[in-house]
Amino acid sequence: MSNMPVSNNGYNNSRGPLSYAQVVQQKRRVRFNEGVRVDQTKKVDPDWKGMRVTIDPVEWEWLNGCYVGKVRDVEIIENLQTLIHSDGITTVTVTPMGSDLVLLKALEGEDLMELVKEFEETFSNWFEYIKPWGEEDIAGYKFTGLSCAGISLHAWNDIFFSTLVSSFEIFVKADKVTKDRTRLDVARILVKTSSQEFINKVQRIMINDKIFGIRMMEERLVQTVDDEKQETMMNNMGEDQ
Repeated sequence: MSNMPVSNNGYNNSRGPLSYAQVVQQKRRVRFNEGVRVDQTKKVDPDWKGMRVTIDPVEWEWLNGCYVGKVRDVEIIENLQTLIHSDGITTVTVTPMGSDLVLLKALEGEDLMELVKEFEETFSNWFEYIKPWGEEDIAGYKFTGLSCAGISLHAWNDIFFSTLVSSFEIFVKADKVTKDRTRLDVARILVKTSSQEFINKVQRIMINDKIFGIRMMEERLVQTVDDEKQETMMNNMGEDQ
């Protein structure tokens, strides 16, 4: 089976992600690229008056030999290091970069490209592509949790949650507690958004001719203070697969 198309900068040029049926019907292969990448960063205007900083190359020497991987399933990122280790690859570190990107680095004396070739099937299970790190490799969007308070119980369903966030985010799913309706004061949902601003707003919405004000607050920054709470949240999001 031929590989999926790949551009010069290692990104997917296909029309969309593989469906479940397509995954079953064909063997997925990770795409590895060492070629020239397209610089997607904005060129600085010579008359630029804003903040400017110059980073000494010595400061990013730690990135030498690093690669960026696009993960097929963002919900396994928190456990990806453990999953890769369980598949016998113990000399590669995995660091989340935001959205569906991770930084990959082989331990000293190892060559990541050779490891990808040796364990191609394993890497193909987890990654759409792997490419050398570049300055332009930053997350274009993020997955984050929202706590939503003030939702009338007759609107407590995925269709309403999706509508609630549609103006600025993409609804992914509600956590297990919310779906099971074992707690009805706050709905906790996972969303995908390109906004880098902290989300804290009241959304006014009309439900069956009555107007409600619903408070939506991002949990992401709060959760990072307590790793145990963050892990619990991610586990809850993943239980209802």
